[in-house]
Amino acid sequence: WKTIPENLNELKEKFGLDPEMVRQNRSLLELIDPSAADVMKGHQFALGDIDVIQDYEQAAKYFAKAANAGNAEGMYNLARLFDKGLGVKKDHNVAREWLEKAATQPPEHPIIKGMPNIGVAESEHALGVRYFEGISVRKDLSLAVYWYQRATNHGSAMAANNLGVMYLDGLAVDKNLEKAEELHELAAKRGDAVAMMTLAEMRLSKNDFEMARIWYDRACESGNIVAQRDRDNFIEDLEARQKQSPDMLKAMKTAANYMLSFQSKVSPSVASEHLYLKDYEMLCGYAKRGSITAKNICRALEHFAQALNILLFCETLTEEQENIFVHELSKCYRIEQIVAQIPVHMHKTVSNIIERVLSRCKKESNFIVSQLDEDVRVCYATLNINSYGIIEEFVELCKQMYPKSVYFFLTSGAVHGFRRQSDAGLYNINNGLEIEPENYELLYHKAVLLRHIGKDMNEAIAAYQKFIKIAPKDHRKIPEAYYEMAQCLKDFTPDAGMRWIQDCYKEGKQAEKLQLPCFLPYKSDNIAFIQPFIDMMDSNFNEEPDQACQIS
Repeated sequence: WKTIPENLNELKEKFGLDPEMVRQNRSLLELIDPSAADVMKGHQFALGDIDVIQDYEQAAKYFAKAANAGNAEGMYNLARLFDKGLGVKKDHNVAREWLEKAATQPPEHPIIKGMPNIGVAESEHALGVRYFEGISVRKDLSLAVYWYQRATNHGSAMAANNLGVMYLDGLAVDKNLEKAEELHELAAKRGDAVAMMTLAEMRLSKNDFEMARIWYDRACESGNIVAQRDRDNFIEDLEARQKQSPDMLKAMKTAANYMLSFQSKVSPSVASEHLYLKDYEMLCGYAKRGSITAKNICRALEHFAQALNILLFCETLTEEQENIFVHELSKCYRIEQIVAQIPVHMHKTVSNIIERVLSRCKKESNFIVSQLDEDVRVCYATLNINSYGIIEEFVELCKQMYPKSVYFFLTSGAVHGFRRQSDAGLYNINNGLEIEPENYELLYHKAVLLRHIGKDMNEAIAAYQKFIKIAPKDHRKIPEAYYEMAQCLKDFTPDAGMRWIQDCYKEGKQAEKLQLPCFLPYKSDNIAFIQPFIDMMDSNFNEEPDQACQIS
């Protein structure tokens, strides 16, 4: 808490309010509402003032006196003291009771009409935070929404921001990006610095460069430390986007806006629910700063956006348009297939296009190889990857027709892996590595299959280590590779490798810090199995290894 003089000076700097005039207005309110005088005394003792030494016990007494007189501001501030254990014994339950009581008070000042009843909206927001975080209550996101909405209705900037986040992420409410943006704008206009930064990013995603810069600058001026720290990166991303091809930006924006409305309904063949299209500008910034992973995702997104725009702007496609669509989609799949998130209602349309092009290629070329034929086979195999039996047979022919295409060997290895045919999968992956020995996607799959075979954990770990060495440091599978190495050691050499397990776990956690924002928070299926083992470890049981994550 800042002292009263510091708060008054801040009001002067931000709004030009004369500190002495503010004190006089407060004194006038105290004459009208005697409990306000007790609140003011409470603030003086809680914060410290001219000729008043900070004393939380005295502050608690005055806030309690005002609270017992029905003053919502007194109730709210007394609750804060109980939460922090300042001047009173720390008690979250008592704090909650005072917040609930304050929240039942009228939102308009009981004496001065048109003036907000200070303490009501603040208490409602505090209750929202409690239920969102599970502080002294069972975590309940629906109740958090309820209290945030009430506080927003009564003028709270922070509640509007928090509610906006819940609509943005679909937490206890239906995901609604338009509603989220409205709430963030409301919060920003009310002075919330966090909302200003979020709104700036939203404006940037819509190519509204002027307002994006204005709101970001306001966030910095309002004391948002994160905005201040990342300002150079934000401006760099903004300027880079301004310089990008207008046609590509338009295509990306159209595709992103379309996909946003179907984000929760993407094709079941897509593993990730995260919408990468909306991260394009951010990823371009990372790519410009040297991230190979970000660069690859951006390239894949550009091809996917071009393919999607063909469908959006053409009711009936010509054969040439279908061929271009297949080419762009296959480019995306080859670079990074997780970004090709096809809405469920478009899946049949896409499937029909691919089948028509494949049929034409078979008839026209009589199984003679061509770029279009290879492209459409890539699309068919990827789109139908979950139909293991069909794709296994289909890809066998593709490998014969295109023996230098590692994509088909990678797909074949993955399908065999899904069917728990690890030896067959490894055979195909090794064939792919003969073509491209440094292909880190193949190396990762090789390591996984070796772990599943379980015959030689040294070989599996060596494959993981080679993948980690060759792949970009922010590759999304590097943390998982460390966790899977820990699994190898845990399952096959739990006693001899306890410290190595711990080292791999720590390396994985460090690798998470290098991940692109679109892969955070990092999700790993292996953590749940490793964590209990890590928690039980006693570092004194084992000797220090010479090198982390190495076994002889």
